[in-house]
Amino acid sequence: MSILDQSEEVQRKIIAQYEAIRRSGVANMLDREVVRRIAIKNNFEELASFMEDRQAYVSLLREYTRLISMITQEDIPQLEGRVASQIDALLESSE
Repeated sequence: MSILDQSEEVQRKIIAQYEAIRRSGVANMLDREVVRRIAIKNNFEELASFMEDRQAYVSLLREYTRLISMITQEDIPQLEGRVASQIDALLESSE
């Protein structure tokens, strides 16, 4: 599966959700599993589902610079809860 196989609407949702996590600074964006967990915690269903496939995530990273131009600031959702509590929860679950 590739990000480009998705409809434009789904591509926009996925990239906006990805960008919300990236801008928060809570994760190394190359760590697919941590990014996926944050997506799940924040009910970013499109991104979480898409990221189940490693190759799909690679396609997102590969196409990021082109796809980011599809969204506006208003498209980017806010992360739910406190970022610090998310990091603590992720660290505990990784042990």
